[in-house]
Amino acid sequence: MLGIVIIAVIGIAMLLMLAKPKLGLVLLWPLLFLYPHYYMYEKNIIPLNMGIDDIFICSMFVIVFLRRNIIEGVLCRFGYSFWISLCFLFLLVISNLNSYLIAPDQYQEFLKAGLKGFITLFLCYSFVNLIDDMKDMERLLAAFCISACAGAIIMILQNFFPERLIIFTSPSYAFSVQYGGDISPVGAFMNRSNAAIVLGISIIFLLSTMHIKSRSFKTTTRLVMVGIMMVAILLTKSRSGFLCLTISLIIALFVRESRRYAIAFMVMGLLFLTVLPFARDALLSRFGFGDITQTDNIGILAPIKDRLTVVFDLWQKVTLRNLLLGQNDVINIIKGQATPHNMYFGIPLTYGIGGSLWLFLLVVMMLRKTAIMKQSLDLNIVSLARVVNRCLVVFLLYGIIGGITENYYVRYCLFLLTVISQRGLDISLAESEEGRLYEHSDQHDGKEENYQCR
Repeated sequence: MLGIVIIAVIGIAMLLMLAKPKLGLVLLWPLLFLYPHYYMYEKNIIPLNMGIDDIFICSMFVIVFLRRNIIEGVLCRFGYSFWISLCFLFLLVISNLNSYLIAPDQYQEFLKAGLKGFITLFLCYSFVNLIDDMKDMERLLAAFCISACAGAIIMILQNFFPERLIIFTSPSYAFSVQYGGDISPVGAFMNRSNAAIVLGISIIFLLSTMHIKSRSFKTTTRLVMVGIMMVAILLTKSRSGFLCLTISLIIALFVRESRRYAIAFMVMGLLFLTVLPFARDALLSRFGFGDITQTDNIGILAPIKDRLTVVFDLWQKVTLRNLLLGQNDVINIIKGQATPHNMYFGIPLTYGIGGSLWLFLLVVMMLRKTAIMKQSLDLNIVSLARVVNRCLVVFLLYGIIGGITENYYVRYCLFLLTVISQRGLDISLAESEEGRLYEHSDQHDGKEENYQCR
């Protein structure tokens, strides 16, 4: 019954998007952050368990291309966001083809990973062609934050009712709950890392724009949403989540308009960990202060030491073919090896040396575009550039203890930043051009008036 309801809702959403394509900017995020993964996995409605969210993105791409670009005659936009995602798709396809040659019996995993690369490309193209002005940008960010907050509420409820809300989790998490494993609430975000990044950058979105009057959010609403997200991150007992939350609040400390709110949330977080000792003890254990009988597991550097040990072990077994072509993480699992959980080591292992070059170009181009955006006279454009830079800092620091491009939720968020920086710059340049034309027109009218007086 639930499956029929979900399919019906998605069908209605697609019809609405067909009538008004820009609704895709709003409808995608609740679908991603509230999607019942385990339920749809059990029903196996779609081949390869691709998910209705993937079909929605493909449909959005088709609607945007046919409705806006072909029928309405709106010029196709590409830009660096599209080309960066296209380069990533190329690296992903090469990596999975190489992996298929190593383990052909796992072809479904490699095929699914390749199809996910196409979906990322479709997502970037759709968003770049749907965002026409700052109103569209505001709707996009508002939908992202509201949906992330709804996902955080599910995480909090899941902490108390894990079995009843098992339908939202990934299959691996669901199996762990069913067999009595100690599992943290992750909602529909699939794992702790996804939840950490999505909620962390949502907090930055909300706190970094406190000084801007928004039709979507009042100050009180923003603060309540940040509080809910912060509680959800702490309940995950995740090191990456704690790091993302800490970075987000520290960044907010350096923003004059949000400094007092950041201090208040830091105090609230400490009180939360004090009042709920189970959350405090669980979080401390994740940082190596859990079992004092294990002398090798004492200290906050213990988890970092474990991650470095895994990375060095993987690099000792790496081959030239792996560095040139890359390979899917499934190969490491087949060989009984752990994944690196580090972006800077994981990307060259997964996507080859070309992956490291791709990441470098992405960061440089994003910083270049935001630097130009900061020269705008529009306060909203300047604030948007600062938000992108702050989110990029979170990504780069998070990459020390987690992968980015392996988890597609995190991947979507990273490419969302490329779309925001590209369209933000385009809108800024368009406004500057209109201003210059208006000023030139005024000067021309003034010359004509002087000529008539003479």
